[in-house]
Amino acid sequence: MLIDEAHTLSGSYGANMSWLIRRIKLAVDHYGGDSKKLQFIFLSATCGNPKQLALKISGLKPTKLNPKPLIWIRKSGAASPSRQIIITQPSYNLTGDTARIIQFLLNQGKSGIAFCNSRRSVRELTELLKSNQVAAFYSGITSERRAEVVDQLQSGTIKWIIATEALEAGIDLPELECCILRGWPGSKMAYQQRSGRAGRSQSGLTVLLPNALNPIDCYVAEHPEMLVSPEAEEVFFNDEYPIFAAKHLMCAAAETGIPTNKIKYYFGTAAYEVAKLLLAQGHLNKGRHGLWAKGYPHKDVNFRGGLSQTTIKLVDAESGEELEEISEDIAHREVHPQAIYKRQDANGRMLTYQCISLDLNSKQAILKQTADSPLFTVAVTESETSSLTVLTDPVKLPLLFSQVSEVDDCQEYLTLELSFGEVKHITSGYSLMTQIYEQTCLNKRCLNYKEPLPKEHRCRLCSKLTRKAVIVKTLSEEKFEQPFRTQFSAPMVKVAINSSA
Repeated sequence: MLIDEAHTLSGSYGANMSWLIRRIKLAVDHYGGDSKKLQFIFLSATCGNPKQLALKISGLKPTKLNPKPLIWIRKSGAASPSRQIIITQPSYNLTGDTARIIQFLLNQGKSGIAFCNSRRSVRELTELLKSNQVAAFYSGITSERRAEVVDQLQSGTIKWIIATEALEAGIDLPELECCILRGWPGSKMAYQQRSGRAGRSQSGLTVLLPNALNPIDCYVAEHPEMLVSPEAEEVFFNDEYPIFAAKHLMCAAAETGIPTNKIKYYFGTAAYEVAKLLLAQGHLNKGRHGLWAKGYPHKDVNFRGGLSQTTIKLVDAESGEELEEISEDIAHREVHPQAIYKRQDANGRMLTYQCISLDLNSKQAILKQTADSPLFTVAVTESETSSLTVLTDPVKLPLLFSQVSEVDDCQEYLTLELSFGEVKHITSGYSLMTQIYEQTCLNKRCLNYKEPLPKEHRCRLCSKLTRKAVIVKTLSEEKFEQPFRTQFSAPMVKVAINSSA
């Protein structure tokens, strides 16, 4: 069994994968095979604890006959071209500065990929560049469009891809020379993966543009040495999480049945208590050959751990063509009624649509193409959390901000409390906004900050040089008669910081 990009197996994804492997072992033995003869190969370039991760996913354990069940090949035979890394000053004009750098490299004949941390940023940056040599790539586009973008890059029709994490790993594009990161991606592992997309067959260039409004981005800009240190981040997950255990036990019971005396053997000690609970609740049934279940419980397993597995198809009102597909919780924010939605067609043009209707029952959003305009919509979404059951006593942890005082009240500390609670995301309306790309003053202390100053090279108030930037204005705000809601239950950690801290 070959498992590529093993570093992605963190959190929910890793836990679900480890349970899937257990189900596969049960199925192999059930149908006359020998799961003990299964071999596992894990591949990763950016995992800090590969041995621990491989053993946890595969379930392999040292035995007397095989005291070292793992062979670790650490040396890579792949070419490793040199790479230049540039970290700019944190930017208050992130989209505009990113577009300017890409346009400069494009004018030099360089190809590359730019990573954004949201789908909206991908579309904004693609629209700002206004080039048929630039293609947008994110999870919602169809598989046909994804293949088309890769083909166009390999043929030289396009030179740059603007992408989300959807292109972070699992694809080799040796044509790319440069990598631009619009903001810190959130982890060193994600940075290494994104940076590694370019410069694979020749010397490469990575440019990181930190977001001045994000404290973590500013920290990275002040500590650039962390980007070139060899240590990779470690990968962790909890494979004994009861909710995952319950879902996968239901799947195994429906697939092959589970021999009662083999629950611990295949699924571990923690699964035994979960199976007893499922049996008592009537979700599992006990028969002559063990535990079994009806139906198709697989539909409740979301490997990535997202809020919903339900997807909404975006359909063109006139042609009936399926344009894209997005998850239900994203649909609430991006294709609610009257939402303005932008997407790129096969010729590289950014097209503007307006959502006529969002039908959650038929799982469709109907979009009608409209004339291009600088208008766009932003959903008004609020999150509510409530604790239902406290699971642990509070734990007090000292903070090392300063010298510890003998007086307890002067110590800095935070308190952690684990509980099971409910999370609600409520989309209650939207703002209609407009944006232009124009000369402006980027001095935050100036009254002309982010005000249009066409054809002015210096601000008339503060005398600072002006620059082109994206200027956004809110035109109106609308409320829905019936808000869209997404809610789920989950463990949550409450973090309280004392007044001294």
